[in-house]
Amino acid sequence: MISRNFILFCFLVLTVSSKAQIVVEHLNIEGNEKTKDFVITRELLFEEGKVYHLDTFLQELIPRSEERLMNLNLFNKVEITAIPEALEQGPYTVVIKLVEKWYIWPIPTVEFADRNFNIWADSLFDPSRSNYGLYLFNYNLFGRNHTLKTSIIAGYNTKLGFEYRIPFLSQNSNYGLETKVSYQNQDELWARTENNVLQFYNSDRNDFVQHLNAEAFLTRRISLPWSVKAGIKFQRIAIDSVALTESQEYLLDNAVQQNRLALELQTAFDKRDNVYLPLKGYYLEAKASVEDIRSTGQLSNIHFAGTARRYVKMSSSLFSAFSILGEYNSNGQLPYRYRRMLGYDHLIRGYENYVVDGTRGFLVNAALRYRFINKTYPLEFVPFESYSFLPVQAFLEFFVDAGGAYNDVPDRSNNFQNSMLYSTGFSLQTLFYNDRVVRFEYSLNAARESGFYIHFEKAI
Repeated sequence: MISRNFILFCFLVLTVSSKAQIVVEHLNIEGNEKTKDFVITRELLFEEGKVYHLDTFLQELIPRSEERLMNLNLFNKVEITAIPEALEQGPYTVVIKLVEKWYIWPIPTVEFADRNFNIWADSLFDPSRSNYGLYLFNYNLFGRNHTLKTSIIAGYNTKLGFEYRIPFLSQNSNYGLETKVSYQNQDELWARTENNVLQFYNSDRNDFVQHLNAEAFLTRRISLPWSVKAGIKFQRIAIDSVALTESQEYLLDNAVQQNRLALELQTAFDKRDNVYLPLKGYYLEAKASVEDIRSTGQLSNIHFAGTARRYVKMSSSLFSAFSILGEYNSNGQLPYRYRRMLGYDHLIRGYENYVVDGTRGFLVNAALRYRFINKTYPLEFVPFESYSFLPVQAFLEFFVDAGGAYNDVPDRSNNFQNSMLYSTGFSLQTLFYNDRVVRFEYSLNAARESGFYIHFEKAI
């Protein structure tokens, strides 16, 4: 015979268990005047009609879902609230309140054409080294998060560009498509590297250097944080024959034009809270491509690149960040145009004025950040709800960077090649509207050179 104590114990267990669980009975989305519901719901870590552990739902699934929606870069504000439908625990209504951004941005622009702001500043902000024109950004086309970008730029570079991104081919598909075509010409060649400094060769011809680029990728989301993409890239470069006197190895076999075809596979695992300036989570990425470079001759190459980044929230105001990336080319005899390693897309802070060429390289960044501003300021004078407030975060950061680029046939004047480089310094970083970064940095490098630098994107 079952005792009364045993029955009471079972009742208490069932009662506690039921209180520890919730059912997402209803899902209400508010504020998405243009964005389709499925664009929002496929980013959520919970579903309507499912049962979840209460603590996990409130402390993990809701905050992480808010972060994923913000990372779409479609909204200025995301707020998810779980409301019980009765006094007792059980069915819940989840309300998602959104403030959409403006999605059409015709932006007249004047921008520096050098590798970074500091190089342009060293030329006393020479207007001839700037670009001007129009960017037209059309985000969230059809309310399906499609992106169309076009550009018409003149000045230092003449650029025409077209880019179209479809994250998902249909409402229930995990496949997407990315396409990009661009044409660029300029009257200055980044001809060679001497004493670790990029050397230029100028001409009065606008088509002195010409680039045509085209690429197409098929993408697939494997799971919410994991995605893969595979595609093809084509590049055609042509230079004036006069440039051969200044850079005899710029293209393959000292040629004046060259084609490059690459088949590329990429995969990424992204669990960052904010892709523009992460404070917690991690990011992993790997790329591999098979390349065929042809001019009067032919060269084959296999290119590998990998990135790993980790972000830790140590307290409400203190954060750490660590990043390591590496690149490897199987062919050590690549033309100068394809030996760009450090000082271009990847930078050791404190070496802004230099470039380091190679066919293999790595970069390590570590930082400790203290957040002293985390506030949303009302902008009552702005009549548009989407921008009637200004979210601002500001950080003081201590950082250490290290890296190196390695070349099988180094130039004696470029003593930064085939050696370890490192630096340290302090940074003031600000983040506006969750996606606009400005960094003010003071750094000291291994050559005992110090300086103050400004950047407009994250370092880690």
